[in-house]
Amino acid sequence: AVPQSNVYTISPRETDDANNPISEGRIGEVFRKKGLDVDQIWSDSTKFNFSTLLPIDVAYIDGNHAYEFVYKDLENTSKVVTKAIIVDDYIPSKNSPRGDISVWGPWNKSVVRATDDFLWHHKNVFSQAYWIEETPVCVLVK
Repeated sequence: AVPQSNVYTISPRETDDANNPISEGRIGEVFRKKGLDVDQIWSDSTKFNFSTLLPIDVAYIDGNHAYEFVYKDLENTSKVVTKAIIVDDYIPSKNSPRGDISVWGPWNKSVVRATDDFLWHHKNVFSQAYWIEETPVCVLVK
């Protein structure tokens, strides 16, 4: 993270209907440990009005792993991102590097399918897309 970065995280509260809950105290902790300010937005990302945010250089998506949520997160963030989106938990199959039983599951199928479908249906939004082998990361470059 860059020290002059503005960091926003969007997450529903623990008590909301989230399929991948994280305790409120842990949200943004990686960025706070680096001395960055974190602006926490308490919302369901599929319902949040992204147009209220300033343009964002890079977005990192690691949220609800259901297909509909991943696809909607890509739709919403692609409208405000100027450089790239990083998608976490993108592991194409259990036979892929990093696809061992400890990290690969049905949630990865939804993340991969939603990302691939989004790229297919929005061919002009990103100039390049890379799965970084041996990681659970896919990078979409504007």
